[in-house]
This record gives sequence, structure tokens and C-alpha cells, in this order.
Amino acid sequence: GNEQGFRYYDTWSGFNVPCDIVHAVLEDTDSLLPRERAFQQVIAPALSVRRFYVVGTCGSVGLPHELSHGLYEMRPDYRAEVDQALAVIPPMLKRQMEQDLVGRGYARVERILRDEIHAYLLEGHCLGCHLAETALHTHRLRSIFHNHAGDLGWHLLPG
Repeated sequence: GNEQGFRYYDTWSGFNVPCDIVHAVLEDTDSLLPRERAFQQVIAPALSVRRFYVVGTCGSVGLPHELSHGLYEMRPDYRAEVDQALAVIPPMLKRQMEQDLVGRGYARVERILRDEIHAYLLEGHCLGCHLAETALHTHRLRSIFHNHAGDLGWHLLPG
């Protein structure tokens, strides 16, 4: 086993965190690691805003993925359209995608898996399936993303 335990920063190149989780973690200031204190300083201006969502990446490549999580969490209209688009994925194909995600270390939680399927398909990832099986779903999700993310969406995911 890994002697150091789970190391989030070394496992994934991006992250997304809703404000309620951020507030809960930052309340216990005595146990914050130095990098968590640095994070707290960076997001300090947002802490007074009623609702916010933090996304971070190691580069622009992961930004559409993480931004899509923020839209999914913060915009009920976006989430409803995405859920409708995901509902037409054949159950067997969806199970294959879920298995791929669980194999990557994602929790077997329906809402998490649904959101991750959405974000990965948006990027054009096949999630262990064939491109011919996922291309139409990617196209639908990108259309929804562009409608909601505006110019930023087109900049991050052209066409």
C-alpha cells in the first residue's frame, strides 16, 4: 500500500469544490496544512460571497472539465439540460463509463459519476468506450456547455 495515503495533489491535475465544503474545511484553522493556508489566502475575497465554486487546474487543458463541474453545481438550468442529455445514454454504455471512472478512483456515488461522465464526455474522452459510441453525446454536451458558458465556453472548447 501507499505509506503516505491518498495524495490528491499528485493524483488529479484539477479540482472543484463547492463553497459549503470550502467553508467547512477552513473553519478548522488549527489543522490546515501550509498549502491549505495558501489556498485560503488566495480565495479570501470569495469567502464573503453568498455562493461560490472553486475550480483549479495545473493548466488550461483541464479548465473546461472543472468549469463544467461548477456550472453543473451552480446552475440548475444547466444541470437539468445535462441530465436530460445523459438520460439518453444506453444503460449498458453508461455502466461501462461508470466502471471506467470507478477504476480511476472515483466514488461509486450516482451524482458524482453522472457529473464526471458529463465532464469527461464534454472533453471528448471516451471513458473506456469507443468514439463511435460517445461522439454524439459529446456533441450534445458541448452544445449545452456553449449555450451556458458563453464566450468563455467557445474559448475553452472551440466548435
